Amino acid sequence: MKELIIYKEEANSSKVVIDNHKLRFRENQNFTNDYIVANYAGKEEAFLLKKVDPYEYEVMETCNGYPFIYRSTISRFIVGINDYYSIHSKIYDETHKIVCEVPNLERGLQNNIINYLVAHKFFLIKDDIYISTNYGIVILHKKFPKIVFSVLGWYTDFKKYKNYDSSLQIIFFDEIVFNHFQISEELIEKLSKLNGINEMKEVIQKELVMNIM
Repeated sequence: MKELIIYKEEANSSKVVIDNHKLRFRENQNFTNDYIVANYAGKEEAFLLKKVDPYEYEVMETCNGYPFIYRSTISRFIVGINDYYSIHSKIYDETHKIVCEVPNLERGLQNNIINYLVAHKFFLIKDDIYISTNYGIVILHKKFPKIVFSVLGWYTDFKKYKNYDSSLQIIFFDEIVFNHFQISEELIEKLSKLNGINEMKEVIQKELVMNIM
């Protein structure tokens, strides 16, 4: 592959080229994407890069200080632990498309929620409505998390989240209902035909209960 040129645009309009030889990218990174992320191996610094020409990228964001959560999620995305990363409380997929956001919360709580969400698997239902899942939890999102299905006693930070957003619905189930629950293409199609998120909630509840029959 042709060598990448990566630079920062300074206030005086000069370009400062970054040494990209030590930059790490996600394995099998698609360099035709308009936005990609990278970090330095062994250094506490991560970057959001915007393509301006083939093989030429400009640094749009540098994550190298507080809050540390963004640099951390980018690092885990790059090494393949997670398939999503966060910048400015937005959760992005590998094409830098926003799948959901986290509102302004107390910093520690916000970091915990972001860490939960970047570890999820997201599926687009329609428009801006997504469903995401990890073991013991399923969430319906419409820009922000809206309905949480969770094992009782798990993911307790969402109960604290509800103090900031009273519209958040939390529905508890026994752990067993999540054991074999999967988000299938058939379920996504069924949900996409419904009119709103509350109708989707009813369908997901039924699917979870049917999972143990």
